[in-house]
Amino acid sequence: MNDKHFGPNIQTFRKLKGMKQQELADAIGINLQSLSKIERGVYYPTFETLEKIMVVLEVAPNEMLSGTWKFASHIEKEVCQRGRTIKC
Repeated sequence: MNDKHFGPNIQTFRKLKGMKQQELADAIGINLQSLSKIERGVYYPTFETLEKIMVVLEVAPNEMLSGTWKFASHIEKEVCQRGRTIKC
């Protein structure tokens, strides 16, 4: 697992699903602040929380942990890559 990108991987998958942080936090049973810290790499999720995240986001463990995944389309890949570099 690449610790540097683990949190951003969660954030990327969440955004690809069109979910807000609060929606994912509610779905997995943690508070917004904890999810924010997980996405920023400040905290690491428990195994149970990670499992819930993967179920809700429909991501396989190897995709989540490695940061590599299959894209449904070229456009989806491009959006994902650009989303990692855009700061709002």
